[in-house]
Amino acid sequence: MTQNKKTPEANGGTVTLKSVAAHVGLSPGTVSAVLNDAPSAKHIPKSTRERIIAAAQKLDYRPNFFAQSLRRQRTFTIGVIAHEIGDGYSSTVIAGIEDCARQKDYFFALRSISTFPTLYQYLQLRFQDTQKMKALPILC
Repeated sequence: MTQNKKTPEANGGTVTLKSVAAHVGLSPGTVSAVLNDAPSAKHIPKSTRERIIAAAQKLDYRPNFFAQSLRRQRTFTIGVIAHEIGDGYSSTVIAGIEDCARQKDYFFALRSISTFPTLYQYLQLRFQDTQKMKALPILC
């Protein structure tokens, strides 16, 4: 017997947009429009929108971070390069950046370069070409 790939069980327990759509008996496009508050969702009856939102909550649906990043062409990532992360100043600044990133639902990446002195120049040049990253704090 083949498993239905739209069920959470067939997807390792992860609830996908398709599994929410299957649960409410609607197309993934309709469910996506409602959950992403797209302009097209205004044409969907209020009772249907409420049913979709209730199903997403019941199933504990969480949007796929990487899929959203691809679609929006934004990574929602804050990267920090620090020479040393153990000293009082750097750790305080890093904790503040991480806390703010978490509150705004950003992904936080930290890299210490204390053991790789040439990595600083490489990363600085590498990220100058990246237009998807809005800022790259470098603590030295």
